[in-house]
Amino acid sequence: MKKFIFCVFAFVTALLVSSCGNGSSGSTMLDLDVRIVPHPLAKERLEKVKPEERQKFEDFSNLFTVLPGPYEFTWEELKNQDGATGYEQCSTKLKIKLRLNKTLKPLIHSGWHDGEPYTDEEMVEAILGLYEFAMFNAEGKTSRDLSAENAADDYYRLFLDPSLKYKRGVNGKINSTDNKDSILDFYHFLIDKPGTEFDLMLDCNLMGCKDIKDIIAYNKGLFIMPTDRVLDGMYKFQYE
Repeated sequence: MKKFIFCVFAFVTALLVSSCGNGSSGSTMLDLDVRIVPHPLAKERLEKVKPEERQKFEDFSNLFTVLPGPYEFTWEELKNQDGATGYEQCSTKLKIKLRLNKTLKPLIHSGWHDGEPYTDEEMVEAILGLYEFAMFNAEGKTSRDLSAENAADDYYRLFLDPSLKYKRGVNGKINSTDNKDSILDFYHFLIDKPGTEFDLMLDCNLMGCKDIKDIIAYNKGLFIMPTDRVLDGMYKFQYE
């Protein structure tokens, strides 16, 4: 009788483990190659601009330095998701450590509000357009590269999708909201004193929990990319 009860208990336990095994939450440290490089569109535009405009872009690109890793990567299963077993989604995030090199002055309006500095809310909107982020694989290729090549890469779905703009998986659900608080924190870092350090938290989108191990292995680095909007006439940056 005892043997029978034990067998039933073992079977039920195994069943529970197998039904929950694909969902997970956790964290690890990733030894990523993080680089600050011009966005592809900015790179094209830089080939045609005057030297002073090129210097302006370089100054902006050197606002901060990325401190050496490893970097914390976290994933959390969406507990409130209604989905089939084996297709659980995890909210993923990546924390990158930065050190400020130069203090950024708020942008100055030209035109109707000529001479007035941007408000914090206006700067949040501006910052959103000045940076993009992309992970790259062992070949140095991003999801954009694979898409442009029409590459039939089975691992395309394993690219993390880092973003400062959105916060995904809020309240354990498949959704996204604006991430204005984090952007404001980032902006306040940029206008702080040189030498200030900051944890840049990037939302890396919702990924299949069962793919986390492969995702960790596939993503080898991160591009932090100032965009061509840095070169727009309305952005007259001042530094201390």
